[in-house]
Amino acid sequence: MRRQILWVAMVLASFGASLMALPSPPAHAATLINCDTAPRNSADWRTCRQLVGTSSCAWNNGDGTWTIALGYRNPTDFDLYAAAPINGQGGGNNALRANGGFAENPGHITTFWADTTSTTAFTVTWTPTWWNPYVQWDLMGHQYTFSTTTQPLCASKPVPVSGNATAAWIGLGILVATFLGLNHRRLRALAVHSPSGTGRRSP
Repeated sequence: MRRQILWVAMVLASFGASLMALPSPPAHAATLINCDTAPRNSADWRTCRQLVGTSSCAWNNGDGTWTIALGYRNPTDFDLYAAAPINGQGGGNNALRANGGFAENPGHITTFWADTTSTTAFTVTWTPTWWNPYVQWDLMGHQYTFSTTTQPLCASKPVPVSGNATAAWIGLGILVATFLGLNHRRLRALAVHSPSGTGRRSP
């Protein structure tokens, strides 16, 4: 029993270290700029324009679709916000275009944290064709274009940062539930035979 508890403690510590290693918003409270309402030619808009959209790699799904890892680089001291399109409407400063797939409404990020570089903030799956092989990201007045030929191949299918964290927490929950289920009787027996005598088995 002690070995099992020690093993679970080691696994929990490993999970905790993994979660702490995942990128997270900066600890400091940066000022948020709403780039959708920032007047053009204003200092706020010039700050918004410093945001850079990036792509680290693309993954061939083997069914005619590809998944691309998209990120950003925000070198400013401000958190920057730009709404994504909803049902094809809006998103003038943060919109994606591609042929089919989920690029038309991928649920991509809208807040870009201050002084942060993210390589896989979110992913987009699309169907490249010879006449339209590109993923286009209109971001803060800039246009970034990526394709299967301009990006290196991913070593494995990319998963957004939020997806990594969610998977880690789910795995942790399954581990704890499994341990408690397998050792329910043993834990109960330890409580019954505890030295304090408060849990003595009734005749």
